[in-house]
Amino acid sequence: MRLLDQIVDALTSEGGRLSEALLKTKVLLHRLGHGELADWVNLELNGYPDEVPVPSYRVAHCQVMGNVQNALYVRYDVTLPTSHLEEKHRQMLLVDEFRQPIAVLEGWAKSAKQGAMKRDLAPEWTLRFNEAFAAGNWVERAWVVTSTEGMAEASTQVRSRLLDFVLGLQDKVGASPDNELRQAAEGIDVVNQFKSIVAGDNSTFIFGDHNTTSINNAVRRGDIESLAAHLASHGLPKEDIVALREAVAEDAATTEHPVEGPKVREWKKGVLGKTIDGTWKISTAVAAKLIADGITGFFGS
Repeated sequence: MRLLDQIVDALTSEGGRLSEALLKTKVLLHRLGHGELADWVNLELNGYPDEVPVPSYRVAHCQVMGNVQNALYVRYDVTLPTSHLEEKHRQMLLVDEFRQPIAVLEGWAKSAKQGAMKRDLAPEWTLRFNEAFAAGNWVERAWVVTSTEGMAEASTQVRSRLLDFVLGLQDKVGASPDNELRQAAEGIDVVNQFKSIVAGDNSTFIFGDHNTTSINNAVRRGDIESLAAHLASHGLPKEDIVALREAVAEDAATTEHPVEGPKVREWKKGVLGKTIDGTWKISTAVAAKLIADGITGFFGS
């Protein structure tokens, strides 16, 4: 059976495994001469590291629940108020990012009871929730509830997007055997089709910037100008380069030796977020490597 047919079968059959389809897609992309497009495939297979923003289909909204009691009675499974909390704390509680490999999400979605997963909150959170209740009432225990529908939706999105791409490619290459795929795909804009269909809401991404491999030669240790120039050459907006200079300076003021400090780490997270909204038109995976290698070259670590 041809590779394209195997992928379609894995995506559509009742017992087909999404991880198997993704692995075969990785092989397909390399045979087409576009191995750089496998960034997304690798992230879905292996999970998204903390420094890489997750796509929108891997974000779910949660509910904070708890048991509230007073001297007379206990109310169980109460929805706890969060409007009095700082925004960053509300986001920590009410938004869940699924960074796990897609196989893990599929397993959780199938095994979780009552269509939800619970995550207990540390006792110190109960003190914050107590602020929203009248005197004499307190939160005995609190937890976050995440619907498994979000996990199932993530795998459905990946499966559907990948299937649309493969079916479209299948229509254009016809019955070409695997060893002739690259020739059959000549004239087909595989990169843009993959970006628009698979990346979807991240369709502005640029996949597989091979120039990142030479970054350590371009960035000299302790030379902020070389780091700024290299990032600018890859399209990083000017205001973000200015912010990087400031972050490096602020960290340098608090340590004897130049090292990557909290301000630079905070800057990295903010800049990577711009690959999601398209402000910086580069793939998230490539941006993460570009920044990591550049920072390593600059600090010499």
